[in-house]
Amino acid sequence: MITEFLSLLCLGLSLGFEDEKKNGEFSCIHLICSCIPSFLSDPLNSGRALAVITWKIQTNSEFFPETLTKPYLSALPSPVVEQGHNVTLRCLGHRHNVTFMLGKLQDSGYRQEQRSAGYEAEFLLTHLEPKDAGTYFCAYKTMDSQEWSEESEHLQLEVTDDRNKHRAPPGGKVTRSIIAATCSCLSILLLFLSVFLINRCTQHDLSHEESTKRTSHSKLPQQEAMGE
Repeated sequence: MITEFLSLLCLGLSLGFEDEKKNGEFSCIHLICSCIPSFLSDPLNSGRALAVITWKIQTNSEFFPETLTKPYLSALPSPVVEQGHNVTLRCLGHRHNVTFMLGKLQDSGYRQEQRSAGYEAEFLLTHLEPKDAGTYFCAYKTMDSQEWSEESEHLQLEVTDDRNKHRAPPGGKVTRSIIAATCSCLSILLLFLSVFLINRCTQHDLSHEESTKRTSHSKLPQQEAMGE
């Protein structure tokens, strides 16, 4: 019974890899099937043959692809960067000796890859412009795997215009305008007050001089009369 099962299993797996045969490529399934006759020559080895094939299938990535945990993406020193400055996007994976990939959600053609012997890779973005802002993500794959891991959580990168910091907000402009208008009104009021006070002082002095002259003129006839 085991003999017939192994033969049918080998036949089914071989048919499933017929395309690889045409391309001159051979998978471990062909090697396993080539070893079956030596096991089947002795019925006692049939159980061992079944165990070996089962183990080969379970440990082969062609049947059970390696599942890679999604990495973690962060921005250093901050995801909010001033225009013209630099930022480092760090992708932290769960395997070493992998290839990291950085992508951008708004640009399907944007892609950076970096080979790392460790568990992380750093992508340096320099002289940032507003067009560099957007949603970034990263992934990684091992040397043996053909598929990328699950994408990391999306990271929103913001590029701010530092010139806006030197511009006063609308409320500040209004406040300064009010203060300037108030100062102007006070200056004009003080000017009119000064002119009024100067005018009053001048009139007082003139009145005092006229009264003095009138007094002196009135005394002269009296003196002349006393002299006669």
